[in-house]
This record gives sequence, structure tokens and C-alpha cells, in this order.
Amino acid sequence: MPEVGGPDALLFDPFDIDQIAASLRQIWACDSECAACALAAAARAQGFSQSAVARQIATFWNQLK
Repeated sequence: MPEVGGPDALLFDPFDIDQIAASLRQIWACDSECAACALAAAARAQGFSQSAVARQIATFWNQLK
């Protein structure tokens, strides 16, 4: 899901074995790319913490008032 993975995610059709394999080969082929993706994923995950989501929900409801 691009909206969850963000711009650094390797997206593929989950029913296309060739695309899955190509994505795995791409990430395994380059340690620096793998490390960069891991850092980006960790940073992206912070946006889904309970406190971050609570702020977004509060902002939404406040805009409706």
C-alpha cells in the first residue's frame, strides 16, 4: 500500500512472483540501499504511532467544529 509504505517502499504486485523476486534481488544487491530503506521505514513508522494518530484525529475533529 503506497499510502503506508511511502515513497521509499518497494512496491510490487503480490500475485506476480517475478516482481516479488526482482524486488528482493534489488534490495539484497545493495547493502547501502537496504540500510537506507530500513532507516526510511523506521522514520515512516513514527507517523503511525498512537500519539501521532491521536493528534491527526484531534485536528480532524477540531476542523469540523
